[in-house]
This record gives sequence, structure tokens and C-alpha cells, in this order.
Amino acid sequence: MRVDADNNAYPDLEQYRSYLKLLADLQLNPQLKAKEDATGIVQQTMLEAHRDFGGFHGKTDAELRAWLKTILTNNLLTVARHYRRDKRAAEREVSLQDQLEQSSALLHRQLVADQTSNTPSNRIAITLDRTTLVISNFSYG
Repeated sequence: MRVDADNNAYPDLEQYRSYLKLLADLQLNPQLKAKEDATGIVQQTMLEAHRDFGGFHGKTDAELRAWLKTILTNNLLTVARHYRRDKRAAEREVSLQDQLEQSSALLHRQLVADQTSNTPSNRIAITLDRTTLVISNFSYG
């Protein structure tokens, strides 16, 4: 227990951090783990618990754990809603590095094809996930 400046006793919430981290790791949607770290969600939960501790009316350790779990669950739901609201599908997202490698491979194939056909192309189109970049007046040599 800790005592604040007004002699109010309250538990050391830090002792629950590993418990909350375990719960967050288990409950965080696997598709969102690439976007959000469970540690950050636990940190937000700890901040809210410290801020709102005056509103906690439980008396037992089990009640405190349930209260902390409720805050954590609300934060996990907020993260899930954030990505759903943005209509981002983590399973469909491709890293920028992957897109660059794919576009480089496409450009290479087009250049090789143009060189083997002995007819230089004036335009090469590179498609990057709904974005097309056109290089005009491309010349060899």
C-alpha cells in the first residue's frame, strides 16, 4: 500500500502490470499485433487506473483486478474500433518494402522484355496498389 499526501492509502498498481500485459497479449487480435503493441495498451491502462483510482470502490484484490481488467478491455476495444473505423484490414496490408520490391521486379521484367524485343518503349507503367506511376519518354543508353 502507498499513502498519498492526504494520508489516503491506495495499492501499488505497478504490481499488476505483468498481469495486465499477459491479458493484453492473450486478448489483442493477432492481426492488430503488427500495428499495436500490448505494452502500450497496458501503459494506457495504468495511466487511466492511476487517474481514476478515486472512483474505485472495491475492497478486495479480486475486485481491483476486475476493475483493471475492465479498463484494459475497454482500451483493447478502442484499438480494435480505431482500425475498423479506418477500414484498414491488417491482413490485406503490404509493407512498403514489399511494394518497392514488387515494383522493382515488375520494372526489371518490363525492361528486359523491351530489350529483347528490340523495340524501345516510350512508356513504362509501374503499378503500386491502386497508384500508377508512368515514366514518359524513356530511352535506352
